[in-house]
Amino acid sequence: MRDEGIELPAAAVVCFALDRLVLTCESFRFNGAIDPVIPAKLAPRVVDLYLAGPDPGIPDASPLYGDPTGLPRQLSSSAVMTRCG
Repeated sequence: MRDEGIELPAAAVVCFALDRLVLTCESFRFNGAIDPVIPAKLAPRVVDLYLAGPDPGIPDASPLYGDPTGLPRQLSSSAVMTRCG
């Protein structure tokens, strides 16, 4: 939206538990088995279905790899991913 000049909302809430689609987060490896939304063993398949091809490390696939300049504040609801740096 920002890159297309569309007015941005005041804030955003990230609800997707796999916000780091490359699945490399240390917290995910340790806590993924207790994720109440997506079990760790299903995560790679969920990522494949969600992306349908693109590299999970590009900004268009995962905003964590993009430039957050000018974006609204964000709140992540993913308890499993909270310790990812």
